[in-house]
Amino acid sequence: MTDQLIHIELINKLTLAGSCFALYRLPGKESVRLVYQTSGQPTLIRSISELNYREGFVFAPFQITDKHPLLLINPEKHLAGWEAIGAFLSALAINDKENASGEILAHSPQKNTKSTYLAAFDKFIGALQSGRFNKLVLSRCTAIARQPEFSPAEAFLRACAKYPGAFVYLCHTPVSGTWMGSTPEVLLKGSHAAYQTVALAGTRKAKTDCTTATRWDHKNKNEQSLVALYLREVLARNAESWSEEKTETLTAGNVVHLKTGFSFAYPSTDKLGSLLQQLHPTPAVCGLPKEEAYRFILAEEGYDREYYSGFTGYLSAKNQTDLYVNLRCMKIEAEELKLFAGGGLLPSSSRETEWKETEEKLKTMKQIIEVS
Repeated sequence: MTDQLIHIELINKLTLAGSCFALYRLPGKESVRLVYQTSGQPTLIRSISELNYREGFVFAPFQITDKHPLLLINPEKHLAGWEAIGAFLSALAINDKENASGEILAHSPQKNTKSTYLAAFDKFIGALQSGRFNKLVLSRCTAIARQPEFSPAEAFLRACAKYPGAFVYLCHTPVSGTWMGSTPEVLLKGSHAAYQTVALAGTRKAKTDCTTATRWDHKNKNEQSLVALYLREVLARNAESWSEEKTETLTAGNVVHLKTGFSFAYPSTDKLGSLLQQLHPTPAVCGLPKEEAYRFILAEEGYDREYYSGFTGYLSAKNQTDLYVNLRCMKIEAEELKLFAGGGLLPSSSRETEWKETEEKLKTMKQIIEVS
């Protein structure tokens, strides 16, 4: 058995044990990192501002509740590179809690209910066209039967290879279960008072004839401009100084987005939680006006987003922070894989166009689930 196969087997065992760990790869990097908590539960956090003065791997839900708290995996081990990770895992005594037969049984997946999505769409578009909101984000969840041969670790490696420009992670805690994702959207990254965030919105299928900013239609440009405006307002209140980059097109799996980067000075490095409290949820996953849109989504979307459209990554006041919005993700359960996707709606949005957009976004995870 090769070293890589040994690593895969050990990582898969970790997802079946009572461990708290996160395996992640930063965009544009080759090195994989592991954050591992040697014992106990992750730290349960009830407010984003409580991340002030903290360090560790963050796994935050869209809405913090008793069922889905914000989780912090304490970095008792923080390792970089397969050599160090493999040596550490090989020395662990991993007691997996898989069912007695040792098999993961497949079953019929839940129906991907287009009618349910379209019913929610009608509520959302009605609220937009009445003038209550400038933007709303509508998402959905679909389930795929988990096949016995599905390997979380192998899927993670496929995602790393297929999506080099994304933040790719595999995270497990006894509280959240196992999640994996590949997301292009920076929420907050940087160190020593120099940070970055991005406005990422607008979506089109990744084709040769629509990868330049000049080909974007008014709806997508308007959607992205709303997110950028929100970030300008947050930075104006919090940053010592800030600058804005030129808007460009970013490829993320099967789709492309409009992206505007922001760089800023934030000297209160030990109070990143206070800044994150204002950033999350951005209009890219929620809407505007923010608080009203947030409440509308919780009341009318029709399902629990759980950790989808929250944020995840490594947080540190003293060193590098790399936090990303949890997009293009899935929850890995014993019998099924739950995939999540959403899209921004404006008063001019089309039912079929928005449905097709979510279908394209779901392919990001579907393509790494498939075993050839």
